[in-house]
Amino acid sequence: MPGNETGVAGSTLKQWPGHTYSSPVAHPSHYRVMFGGFIESAPTDDQFVADAKAAFEVLVDALVEQQNAGDIRRDDPVLMARFAWAIVHGTAMLVIDGQLPGEAQREVLEHYAAQRIHTSIRQET
Repeated sequence: MPGNETGVAGSTLKQWPGHTYSSPVAHPSHYRVMFGGFIESAPTDDQFVADAKAAFEVLVDALVEQQNAGDIRRDDPVLMARFAWAIVHGTAMLVIDGQLPGEAQREVLEHYAAQRIHTSIRQET
């Protein structure tokens, strides 16, 4: 991501997709527990809800910081975060389910997904 590469947001957004893909590959069972079907019962667990909101807020805060720096568009940061989250996590599920055969294909898709996220949120010049 362009812009404030030394700030929290710059480093968070720049590193996020790659980290998000490498983690499920290394720990697929952890990823499934975090994002699997049991989540319907999560709203009854106050600590889970608080932790989930805090984790998502890191991404939203990073987007807001980049918006304030003028590096990305001023759309709704929550919607932007959901879009980025959906692309990254959808791709991660394809990776851990073995739907992307071969390291090269996976790397190309991960790069493409990161580019699509960046293109969708960048500040138009």
